[in-house]
Amino acid sequence: MIIIGEKINGSIPAVAEAIARRDAAFIKERALAQEKAGATFIDCCASVPETEEVETLHWMIDCIQEVTDLPIAVDSPSADVLTKAWKFCKKPGLINSVSGEGDKIDKIFPVLAENKGWQVIALLSDDTGIPKNAADRLKVPGWTARFWIRPTGTHDGTDLCDRSAAGTGRLLYGIYQRLSGRPVRTGQKISILQWAENPL
Repeated sequence: MIIIGEKINGSIPAVAEAIARRDAAFIKERALAQEKAGATFIDCCASVPETEEVETLHWMIDCIQEVTDLPIAVDSPSADVLTKAWKFCKKPGLINSVSGEGDKIDKIFPVLAENKGWQVIALLSDDTGIPKNAADRLKVPGWTARFWIRPTGTHDGTDLCDRSAAGTGRLLYGIYQRLSGRPVRTGQKISILQWAENPL
């Protein structure tokens, strides 16, 4: 099972305050706590204005890497930020996330295809919005075909999806792709993941 530690996220008030103060000890303590709890990846999300995001993620990633060797999930809603921030990681990690909206995959997938070992969560949504039900989620959008993505496993969780609508949780359905070489059209194994998150 893949466990993504989601407690270093600027949308959490205490983390936002630590980021504003550049409180490295706070960030390091959270990274170590999540490693001890069994995280596979340490998610790193700044939740600051995009003009400040790359520099802030650089500082946060450096803090995390000073205390743990766990791979980092670089987390941003901006494809432009993601294509820069992954470079601060000392080892391959996880891009969180991409979708079929706009030109996100056109920016991110080619970068990952050039860098062995990096992985990505791809959300099953596009410019038409978020799928309304499991059947629609399983109709993987046409953009996947351009990158020769063939999902090999599926997971669904309608209870969590309903909770998401009520605002008590967030469920991200995605394709978790291991980009193990170049070019991307060499037939990698890909699975659709269910990922539930409940930030403090």
